[in-house]
Amino acid sequence: MGTYHSILVPLDGSEFGERAIPLAVDLARRNNARLELALVHQPLQSFATAMEMPEVGAEYENEARNREKAYLDQITQRLASKHNIPVSSRLLQGSVAEALESQAQVSAIDLVVMSTHGRGAMGRFWLGSVADRLIRRLHIPVLVVRPSWQEDLPDPEIKRVLVPLDGSPLAEAILEDAVRFGGDKAEYLLVSVVVPPVPLLDMVPVTGMPDTSALVPVLMKAAEGYLDRIAERLRSEGRRVSAHTVLADRVHEGLLEQANLFGADLIAIATHGAGGIKRFAIGSVTEKIVRGTSCPVLVLTPQPGSVPRRPMPAIESEGEPVTCCSVRV
Repeated sequence: MGTYHSILVPLDGSEFGERAIPLAVDLARRNNARLELALVHQPLQSFATAMEMPEVGAEYENEARNREKAYLDQITQRLASKHNIPVSSRLLQGSVAEALESQAQVSAIDLVVMSTHGRGAMGRFWLGSVADRLIRRLHIPVLVVRPSWQEDLPDPEIKRVLVPLDGSPLAEAILEDAVRFGGDKAEYLLVSVVVPPVPLLDMVPVTGMPDTSALVPVLMKAAEGYLDRIAERLRSEGRRVSAHTVLADRVHEGLLEQANLFGADLIAIATHGAGGIKRFAIGSVTEKIVRGTSCPVLVLTPQPGSVPRRPMPAIESEGEPVTCCSVRV
């Protein structure tokens, strides 16, 4: 099993942003990884700069930078003294997502751990949109943590990892990181959501068209067989694995229901990195999962071209082959 070597934790000066630190520290200890904290300085909009008083504006900027640097140094020293892990910090400049992306590349980061939202000391409110952008731009795992997650449990423990799978190589791309994250002790819950086919042509009778309702048990059986094959492979590696196929009208609702039912401590999911209209956001199902669950979500956008193409299988229904399309996660 591979390990993480360098973990980046973006901060914004808020307590909410710092909620990602306990999980990052736990991962750094288990993987003997180094921890890097980063804060992106944003220029202050002051009365002095508005009145074109560069000397006063520069003084405000220096004071802000000094406060941010002191904030990072304080957290770095606290973590280094309390935990036996290497910790460093960086005060960055520029557009937040772009600066963090550049730092991740320069420092050879292989995991980002961050809160999904928070309000910085200067009134900034950016961690939510930054998480979206980083997930889309980076091709390394990004672990997003809701600030409300385990508020009364400062020492995190991941016992159950839920992995959504839809039969595609894209969805399976998260398996390596899910196992790397959960390790040997976690239980892995493989979940496939079958959405009942919508009979779009019911208003226009067509001779020979199959009854879509009859496809549901066929699709369920196909999904169960697929999950069982993945589960057996993981069990052969010594993992504790269970497979669950559920029927739901919407993929994200079925996944969230399973996460709540089994008390998942982590959801690990791969995404294509863009919505249906290529909006600047993460995949639609993944986005709904991130915003709809209280547990951390490990998200991976694979490098373009790194996931092999595999045609979806044809399923026999009353002697006629019917192509089954997966719902991308």
